[in-house]
Amino acid sequence: MDVLIKDPDSFDRIVFVMFSTWDKKVYQTERVRFYEQIFDEMSEAVFKDETLSAELKNKLHLLEDYYTTGEWRVDYEADEAGIFPKDLKRGVLSQDGIYNLLDQITSV
Repeated sequence: MDVLIKDPDSFDRIVFVMFSTWDKKVYQTERVRFYEQIFDEMSEAVFKDETLSAELKNKLHLLEDYYTTGEWRVDYEADEAGIFPKDLKRGVLSQDGIYNLLDQITSV
């Protein structure tokens, strides 16, 4: 189906919306990768029963903020909608993963 755009301004809006959607998907994917890495580091520290360094404590706060501010929910829903690449590691998006990790760390 050919699309005839009579108004050049509407074309600009269409391109902007397409770019904005693509940009958001890339941003969300990178955000999941970032928090996945922190989630893995924290999980490993808990598994090894390590005392958290200052750096890991800072990362813990980042992960907790991600989970409690609603960003996690946005990414979880995007994952449920099939937005992310199939090969994206997404343990951080499991429904209980962060909650259980935070619980383990605070109960120590």
